[in-house]
Amino acid sequence: MAHIQFDKRFIINGAGVAAVGIVVVCILKTQGFKNSIIDFFNKCKTSIFKCRNLHNQSHSHRSNSGDGVRMSSSPQRRSFTGEELMMYDGVRNERILVSLRRKVYEVEKSLYGPGETYHILAGKEASRCVAKSILDEKQTNKNWSDCTEEELHALDEHVMLYEKKYPLVGWFIPNDNFYEI
Repeated sequence: MAHIQFDKRFIINGAGVAAVGIVVVCILKTQGFKNSIIDFFNKCKTSIFKCRNLHNQSHSHRSNSGDGVRMSSSPQRRSFTGEELMMYDGVRNERILVSLRRKVYEVEKSLYGPGETYHILAGKEASRCVAKSILDEKQTNKNWSDCTEEELHALDEHVMLYEKKYPLVGWFIPNDNFYEI
């Protein structure tokens, strides 16, 4: 069988590709095509999932081997409402998540765990607090649209730091109160 090389986006979205492929196989079956096409697809599907698993292991999981980054306990990205996000504060759940610019990251217990400096941000959308350099729980889960240009620059610097240091696990879905400043 010929070696097939897939684009990274194709591998990452392998489940979607597999779903489309299943539909194609069903159509091929109804059109009376031979099993060899179906066998070829099944081999491709297996390769896609193997590559996707290798990609997830090498990119989504980060080790704690001296670089200060801990391993993400969930390679799947998903959306989090404010209520769901607050469950990941290090108290109600061992995992600690923080959202910046509506991107949710799994962060370190040593900084965001119970009793630590930034625990007030754990399980919350913290963009406004980070931009304004304040630790005020009343300012979490709120929009940052009224921040100054300097504050937005500071927020962007923190986002770049988070992107380098912490695994991205999802995105924050705001409720109506989010936009009331």
